[in-house]
Amino acid sequence: MEPSDILALICFITFPLFSFFGRKLYKTTVIVVGAGFGGYLAVWVLTLIRNNSSLTISMTVEYVVIAITAIVIGLLLYKLIQLGVFIIGAVGGVLIGNLAFSLYSGHIVIPDWTAINWDSLSNIQLGVLAGSALVGGLLTVFVIQRVLIGVLTSFIGGYLFVGPLNHVLWRTGVMPSNSLAPNVFFTVYANTFACSDIGCWVLLGVWGLLWIGGLIYQFKLARKDKDEQEKHKHYNV
Repeated sequence: MEPSDILALICFITFPLFSFFGRKLYKTTVIVVGAGFGGYLAVWVLTLIRNNSSLTISMTVEYVVIAITAIVIGLLLYKLIQLGVFIIGAVGGVLIGNLAFSLYSGHIVIPDWTAINWDSLSNIQLGVLAGSALVGGLLTVFVIQRVLIGVLTSFIGGYLFVGPLNHVLWRTGVMPSNSLAPNVFFTVYANTFACSDIGCWVLLGVWGLLWIGGLIYQFKLARKDKDEQEKHKHYNV
């Protein structure tokens, strides 16, 4: 099994938590986001070591390092809950920023792909991602925290279903491109995103429907919990 397959499987498993219970179980969501952030950080550092030194690290050791880093940072963010909430907002901001940037740069600005200076464009994309992460994190912490957690986790959850699905359909030969797959969508070069086939646009539509469905379910669940609390409060008076 390739690392990209493992990543897709993890996304599939965590999709229901984010889509439907991100607001209610936000502390659990913080742990998962922290683990994902830690794993991504470990992969990034290990890749730098592999590409810039003569040190040879076995795949088994890499997996152990990634797992330990993910667990430690996940538990750390659980203890530092406000930082964890910031990370949820930052992940949501990055996802929105990356989708908007990729669609804009790939379909509106320059239709001739050969005319793009990819090095300068990657720097712009990194700036967009950093800015959207900062804005998303700060808004989630300081502005209507529980509401934005529901909005962003359902949006993230939609991607956690659509991204891996794109990967699976591409691996099985059903779709010609894997532009939305997790191991491709978050690369620093926007030329990896080319939503040129109908299947890709269908998946974007499914993402939107899952976002709306997750929002409705999460806020209905929140209303139900509030009604239950009011009922218990009434009986205890």
